[in-house]
Amino acid sequence: MGNRDVGLATLPGAFFVKLFGFSFTAVRLSTLIVAMATGYLLQRTLVRAGVREGNATLATLAFILSPLFVPLAFTFMTDVFGVFTIVLCLYMCLRAIQASTHRSTIAWIGFAAILNGIGGRRAR
Repeated sequence: MGNRDVGLATLPGAFFVKLFGFSFTAVRLSTLIVAMATGYLLQRTLVRAGVREGNATLATLAFILSPLFVPLAFTFMTDVFGVFTIVLCLYMCLRAIQASTHRSTIAWIGFAAILNGIGGRRAR
């Protein structure tokens, strides 16, 4: 992976290697699962941002089925993990904006900061 962010990519990749033994198919499967989770989370983020359910689903399909995202979902490159981190941080920030108490706002922002620190880590 070289100079790319490897924060979140190592966790599911290592889990699938431990579960199925080392093979390129196992680590590619971990990326495919994260890609599916990205699609679900993107749709829910758009709905939480005020987009109607049908429009959010259409926008998510346009993103997930794009010629850039589909090939990367079947490789063990870190681009899918980076998009997942961005969408998850955006979701947490939306939750912080819509929170009803100061304590929950601080908690959501704290979770987003921690995830950004883990998922945005760069290899040295």
